[in-house]
Amino acid sequence: MKREVSADDRSSDELATQVHQKLVEKLSAENKRLRDLESQLKKSADQLTKKYEFQRILTGISSELMQRSFDESISYLDTVLKQLIDFAQAERCLLMVFSVDGKTMENVYESVKDASVPEISAQFHGSTLDSHPVLETCLLGGEPLIIRDGSVLSAEDRAQELLDPAVRSSIHFPLRDQGGISGLITIDWLERALDWEDEAISLVPVAGEMLLRAISRAKLRQEKNDSEERFRLISEQSLVGIV
Repeated sequence: MKREVSADDRSSDELATQVHQKLVEKLSAENKRLRDLESQLKKSADQLTKKYEFQRILTGISSELMQRSFDESISYLDTVLKQLIDFAQAERCLLMVFSVDGKTMENVYESVKDASVPEISAQFHGSTLDSHPVLETCLLGGEPLIIRDGSVLSAEDRAQELLDPAVRSSIHFPLRDQGGISGLITIDWLERALDWEDEAISLVPVAGEMLLRAISRAKLRQEKNDSEERFRLISEQSLVGIV
């Protein structure tokens, strides 16, 4: 004999269904939380790996520069800038060294990924900062200028905020040496939007300032050696005259 389904049975089934549905929702939410946590942990691990790798590169650069003369340091700059390009998966890196008064770009060193990337350093070498509003704004503020995705900017904004309108993302960092701003380092990506975390980006000026100090030290060593050599020659000539 078939038992009739009572109202109590239906109520019990509905309650069980509701409990099951809530359990499914709770498990789904927990799974999402765990996936998000896993993603965050992976992202943090990736950033730590990137930071460690960058610091390793900087340590190697520092060791090399300490052993080089001025001319050797200048020659080594291209290797260093290439290393930064490779690490950042970028297309261009510029190191600008300012005059003592901070108004002119005395020297500009550039490296590009390959021959397909146009070099732009010639337009900056020897020019005044006020002729380049992007750089002047960055330097007067003393703060980095970071363009994470220039593709969302209008043509006018791209012209105002990018040294090269063909660039998609870019970072410009003022570099300090002996208490003042004495240079600037720029990294450009032509195709990619910048996805670095701020902590990784903050390592870029460390590299730039290391290069500036190395150039300055090597230049002082060369000037000292040149001065000593001049003094030696003068002394020898004086002795010849006496004899």
